[in-house]
Amino acid sequence: MTTETAKDDQQPLVSIGIPTYNRADSLARAIASALNQSYRSIEVIVSDNASNDDTELVCRQAMQRDPRLRFQRVQQNQGPISNFREVLRLASGEYFMWLSDDDWLDADYVAECLSRLRASPDTSLVGGRPQYIRNGRPVDVGSTVRVCAVRPWQRVFSYYMQVADNGIFYGLTRTSQLRKVPLRREIAGDWLLVGGLAYQGNIETLNEVTVHRALGGASASYAKICRTLGLPRRHAFVPELTVALNVARDVMVRGDVFAACRKTERMFWGSLLFVAVCGRLLALTLWRRLIKSFHALWCHLRRVEP
Repeated sequence: MTTETAKDDQQPLVSIGIPTYNRADSLARAIASALNQSYRSIEVIVSDNASNDDTELVCRQAMQRDPRLRFQRVQQNQGPISNFREVLRLASGEYFMWLSDDDWLDADYVAECLSRLRASPDTSLVGGRPQYIRNGRPVDVGSTVRVCAVRPWQRVFSYYMQVADNGIFYGLTRTSQLRKVPLRREIAGDWLLVGGLAYQGNIETLNEVTVHRALGGASASYAKICRTLGLPRRHAFVPELTVALNVARDVMVRGDVFAACRKTERMFWGSLLFVAVCGRLLALTLWRRLIKSFHALWCHLRRVEP
């Protein structure tokens, strides 16, 4: 056994779960970014949701180069949420993070996030800055989520007042904490999961490292989210209301992580979050529409100028 291997064996294992479907080209990049982390005590788990492209070949070849990659293929497509759940179920690491099959990580992503997480026992989730990519070019930097409060409900409220693109979903967390929060098959299911982690501890976004996220996938619009998840189209008619209802219902009656709280306390915070989340999302939607209208008017005026 080499000195480097012995050192790795003493470090906590980090599991990186990559659920995938028909993205062999981008998957190779995602796998490489996970295996090439400067922190070496890593296992990478790929769950193939019955792809009909070269996904299996890409994974088999990568496994020959690096035994830290584990590969599983299901014979019938189970849907994306089941696939996300599956890589978490297969994880054996003390720490865990998801990585989308068309995204990739900076080389020090795991090392930086793990260092901050281990130094802060009261922190439940640490992620890097999300950088969004379209057609190979950076187009936008995602929102920075930072939640720091002593009381659990204050942390939950703070998170829901900040969340937008929710790039922090691809941060690093303790596997034991993550398994207390279900990933639900509904609009904003990823928000509910991070909300459950916020109840368990603080959340931090690091500017030192980046997760590079490709735009245009399943989350391109609420209508596309509903099609991908197999949800009724009515959920996308007034998505702000749907999200607020899901948040309130999770806090009031469904979320196991909140079960230790009194029912009256859960009802109070669920009602407060419903009003706050719905109001915030409606205000953001109105603001975006106003900006879009002003931009269209500005472009029109420029065209008619002599």
